[in-house]
Amino acid sequence: MKLNSTTRPKNSLELGIIYGVIALTGLLVLQHAGFLIKILPPCMFHTLTGIPCPGCGGTRCAVYLAHGRVIDAFLMNPLFFLLYIGVLIWGILSLVSVLLKKKIFFTFNSKDLRILRWVFIIGIFVNWAYLILRDCLIASY
Repeated sequence: MKLNSTTRPKNSLELGIIYGVIALTGLLVLQHAGFLIKILPPCMFHTLTGIPCPGCGGTRCAVYLAHGRVIDAFLMNPLFFLLYIGVLIWGILSLVSVLLKKKIFFTFNSKDLRILRWVFIIGIFVNWAYLILRDCLIASY
């Protein structure tokens, strides 16, 4: 993996800023409208099987992040926590890129991409195992 930069083309669109603004807007909404979580339907997979899906707790993770409860957010769903933080970092880096008038990007060779794919796939299953184990431990109390 290499970090590269070039001169930014004029009027180029920076998706990181768009996604970062969406993420910040979502966190602001959740900070002031946390009651919305109570009206959302429950996870159908969890309801039907009794087993949490890999995304279970993702919304509560965002609510905890919106209220600054970082550890609780991570414990609720580590994968979604990393996703939310990654999008926010991407937005900040994109904003810095625009301000510096540089296009900052990573390049990956085929070995790096293969490793990233496996890390992502294994991460989903490790996260899912954590959620199932956490759910079992909570149910046993």
